[in-house]
Amino acid sequence: MDEFAVAGDSIHSQLQVSGGDWSSLAASASHTITSDEITSGDLSLTQGPLASGTYDWRVRTRRASDGQYSAWSNVETKTLAIHDQSADTVEAKAYFARVTSAGLESDKAHDDAIADLINGLVADGVWPKLDALWLTAASSLAVARLNLVSSSFALEDISGNVPTFVADRGIKCSNSYGQSTQYTPSTAGGVLTLNSAHAMVWTNEAIDSASGDFGTLAGTGDWIFIYTDTPTGPFGNSLRVNTTAGGDPYGHATSGKGFYLGSRDSNTVRTAYHGQDGTLTNHGTGGSGTASALPNSELHLGGVNGNGVGNKQVSAASVGASLTPTQVTAYYSRLQAYMTAIGNV
Repeated sequence: MDEFAVAGDSIHSQLQVSGGDWSSLAASASHTITSDEITSGDLSLTQGPLASGTYDWRVRTRRASDGQYSAWSNVETKTLAIHDQSADTVEAKAYFARVTSAGLESDKAHDDAIADLINGLVADGVWPKLDALWLTAASSLAVARLNLVSSSFALEDISGNVPTFVADRGIKCSNSYGQSTQYTPSTAGGVLTLNSAHAMVWTNEAIDSASGDFGTLAGTGDWIFIYTDTPTGPFGNSLRVNTTAGGDPYGHATSGKGFYLGSRDSNTVRTAYHGQDGTLTNHGTGGSGTASALPNSELHLGGVNGNGVGNKQVSAASVGASLTPTQVTAYYSRLQAYMTAIGNV
């Protein structure tokens, strides 16, 4: 058969340890060509996990019209650096499986850093407290949209507004009301409850927030939002976790950059934390306000639902159950290590 592939035909790829036997494959993959796809170039293998090493690689095509295969291509030798999942937790392996299933690519350095983060949060007891964790400081926008915790609550554009993305830094939604998280506290069905909740955002710019960085004050019910400001900003820092009232424990005491977390510890107590440059500060409760009803509108990232356009680069955010001071310390330390590993701080 001829070597020209068209839409509907498939590409079949095989990998073996270099110099080995093609009857004992390290990995194989098949891919059906779509109508708008360029048919030349490498096929990204989505089967694994593989170990780092040197592999022989070959491909052939299968014609859809009659099922005939082409001859195998010339063999290419490729040296691969791949994250080793053998010591990872079930939670980390599940995340990598979702990345693979989505056909997304990453690299060993980022995968190592993400594995260290997830494995560490599992060991610290923080992971079960998370409904969603978005690492928008990532290798690509597609990876940045993923929820590390589950296949639910991936980030989506609002009204076609694509955020500005900078690899390993994050997203900025200056042209929109932020990214939709698809997470509505009143219906999410996760570990966040009225009297046990947290919201976290990691901002990457020490500038005044235009309209907030993460959350919602739309709809009815209480609010969840974080608004970060510089010491000389016009409003100071605002934090609500399942309340519409209560003081703001941060005041003007933070830079507007770094790790901000509010934990709803009981019906009447909410604690605020800020971390930057390796130092975490507990800002106390500051007149927390009473929780009365879960928010019934979705949280936005890179802005606040119902409060206008975002203007700050955001590197991470999360939502879930309340965290103890020890867990917040561990959480900040793990995120700080991740940001350091990818060159964000």
